[in-house]
Amino acid sequence: MEFNSYLFTLLFLPCVVIIYFLLQKLKTPIYAKILLIASSLYFVGFAGIDNLKFLILGIIVTYLLAIVLKKKSENTVFAKSVLALGVFVHLGILCYTKYSYFIAENMDKYLKMQWEVSDIFVPLGISFVTFQQVAYLVDVYRGKVEKIDFLDYVLYVVYFPKYIQGPIAKYVLFEQEINRDENRKLNGDNFAYGIWLFVTGLGKKVLLADVFSKAVSWGIGYSIEHMTAMDAILVVLCFTFQIYFDFSGYSSMAIGISKMLNLSLPDNFDSPYQSLSVVEFWKRWHISLTSFLREYLYFPLGGSRKGKVRYYLNMFLVFFISGIWHGASWTYIVWGAMQGIAYCLNKAFDKQWNKLNQILQWILTFIFINVSWLFFRALSVSQAVDILKRIVRMESTAISDGLLQCFRISEISFLTNRSTALADFVATHRGIEMSVFMIVAFMLALSIKDKVVEKFKPTLTKCLISILVFSWSVISFSTVVEYIYGGF
Repeated sequence: MEFNSYLFTLLFLPCVVIIYFLLQKLKTPIYAKILLIASSLYFVGFAGIDNLKFLILGIIVTYLLAIVLKKKSENTVFAKSVLALGVFVHLGILCYTKYSYFIAENMDKYLKMQWEVSDIFVPLGISFVTFQQVAYLVDVYRGKVEKIDFLDYVLYVVYFPKYIQGPIAKYVLFEQEINRDENRKLNGDNFAYGIWLFVTGLGKKVLLADVFSKAVSWGIGYSIEHMTAMDAILVVLCFTFQIYFDFSGYSSMAIGISKMLNLSLPDNFDSPYQSLSVVEFWKRWHISLTSFLREYLYFPLGGSRKGKVRYYLNMFLVFFISGIWHGASWTYIVWGAMQGIAYCLNKAFDKQWNKLNQILQWILTFIFINVSWLFFRALSVSQAVDILKRIVRMESTAISDGLLQCFRISEISFLTNRSTALADFVATHRGIEMSVFMIVAFMLALSIKDKVVEKFKPTLTKCLISILVFSWSVISFSTVVEYIYGGF
């Protein structure tokens, strides 16, 4: 069940919110928690009953290990063994389900070792669920979890707004949110802000990301020999906008749903395309993943405490592992390595970089991000290299009709069919639709504020914008495109 669907938006979400606050009127919050757990299990099971089997099994194993860790925490060796077992089980399942085909394919290709892999079921949101369950066990081991509460733990794992794509939340903070007495009453400000976040996120996904996805699909699936250099540049730029509006849109919706319920999820974006360096970019992009990797991977590796060489190695490993986490493909590995190298170079030559003009800093950073996203999205490393070669050669600045056609959405056709003047304007200005989308995307990317504000003031203007964006998005549900991070 996608956030951008009739079932979720018009039925599932309103019912959950209404019933949740009705149950909160009872003396104990347990019934409201059970509702969220049941709703989340339905949300996960809607994508297939096998997802529920995997989820329930993982919950039981992790919960039992957490109990043992809590009781035997004074036995350091035993506790470490239990923790290692839990981490091994979760990462083992993740590797088996997500990377078996990739490993078998490369063993056959490079080592001439044949390893037949039967059909493997990849559970919904396995990467995000794995990270959160591992983090929970680590926090129990570190003594950060004061009490092992079954309902709180289950709700933390299955909570539907963050289940598929995050943000990745910490158990301790999430547990505090769901047990805070003042959060049990409907809060008008939170509810209004939640609606605003949900609607703007929905608009980013449906009205922008899904349109750019058509151009990206056209380019990536197009014969390189028939793609002009300008086509290649525009396709790369389209994916840069698609992945931002797609993923930040989902994050805004997840945070917005939680705000309606008086629950807070961590920020996931902070206007990343305004960054002046790669280092700054990773403070603004997928913030919850960056925080997770820093706390549960970078610090255990030694952080910056063991000298500069070890520091740069640790930073590179964090990004390299992040690339592997994103998917079983050389394109993700290359993407992670590129980010790690660029981050380390940026840190090493920080003083020289800061002496550059800020406009030049932004241009160089934005170009690098675009190039790295190409490797992230391409079907293969060789395809990404071929596209880059075509751009560098710059043999043609023509734009193909097939690419322009991707931006001729039904709403524009509806308007042009009813206005001769508008139809003539569109006909005489080739590519005007694409130009409008590009300009709007640039303006929003360079001005929009993704970070959650402490105080939100509802206004008539915001109300009208919400109604317009929501109505337009719902009408456009017929052309829904799956979320990029939905497969992770």
